[in-house]
Amino acid sequence: MKALEIRSKATELVVCVNNDGYEIDLEIFGVYAVVPDDSLEPGDIRVIDETGEDYIYPAGLFASAQEIERGRFVA
Repeated sequence: MKALEIRSKATELVVCVNNDGYEIDLEIFGVYAVVPDDSLEPGDIRVIDETGEDYIYPAGLFASAQEIERGRFVA
C-alpha cells in the first residue's frame, strides 16, 4: 500500500508516551496517524512512524491525542 493511500485511511491521532525499544522509529510526544487494521492482535496498533511507513506497535506506547488535550493522560 502506498504511503499516500495509508495516510488517507488514517482516522485517529495518537501521541507516543513511551518509546522504549523503538527509539529510532518513535519520538516521545510525537503525534502519529493510526491506520485502521482489523487483523491486529488485541493490544496492538498500526501507526505511520518516523520512517513514513505504517508498522504495528504495542498500543500501550501511545495515548490518544484527545486524552492528552483534555489532560486525562497520566504517564
